[in-house]
Amino acid sequence: MPLTEVFPLQNNFVDASNRKGVCTVAALQWAKKCLELGRGLKNRDELGMSDVQLQQRMQTVRGYDNDPVRQTEEMGLRIVGGKDVQITTPDEVQAVTASTPPHISIFWNRDHTMGYRFSLKKNEYDLFDNNFGLYRTNSPADIFDCLRNNQPSVYQGTPILAVRVVELPDSKLACNIL
Repeated sequence: MPLTEVFPLQNNFVDASNRKGVCTVAALQWAKKCLELGRGLKNRDELGMSDVQLQQRMQTVRGYDNDPVRQTEEMGLRIVGGKDVQITTPDEVQAVTASTPPHISIFWNRDHTMGYRFSLKKNEYDLFDNNFGLYRTNSPADIFDCLRNNQPSVYQGTPILAVRVVELPDSKLACNIL
């Protein structure tokens, strides 16, 4: 399957302190819904939060940027292994996520958080980017080419800092994904 846009998104939010975006909350919410459904999302409605709800939730979650465990728990998830994995490249995002069940993660650079999912059962790869949308393919190379081509200012020259593989608090449910 060639790279396809499952649904478009925009990240046009600014809070009262002039801090931009809802990307961390959106990426964690996307991961949570994929885990709950046991598959990739099919449409924007399955994300389960409106733009206003994402913005409201981000006001709390942003306060835990230096406490990843709490930040993740606030969104109803748990970090696999209990901590973020320091990395610098898209290839490392793919390697860490593919080798760590349940194969769904968030990752970020200094300005932006995105999500990545690998389905063993369907040989399917998702890139969730609240700036642009949810993209799906069966070629892992296509995913990060999409990143580099859609927003080079965010994705080129600004190294990825870390990846966080997440699961539902009930790991029995998380094991059933994908």
